[in-house]
Amino acid sequence: MPRTYKSEHVKRRNLYLGIIMANTYSYACKDYPEMEACPAHFTTETKAELWKVIELHAAEAHGENPSEWSDGDRAFLADLIK
Repeated sequence: MPRTYKSEHVKRRNLYLGIIMANTYSYACKDYPEMEACPAHFTTETKAELWKVIELHAAEAHGENPSEWSDGDRAFLADLIK
């Protein structure tokens, strides 16, 4: 059975160090209008993971309820994902 520890360790280290791998998705809160002062920036391997992080950040840091976001809000955010 192949060991996965090393590759998982390297993946976590690279994410910690901010090394961008191919096929990553990122979002910077400051790109959203009126959030220019927010320093939050997230990079993940999947869009689904990034959406979870964006929603958690919006709730915790900005007191928003992501379940109340309209389809238009989500579409606007989706355009900010790189």
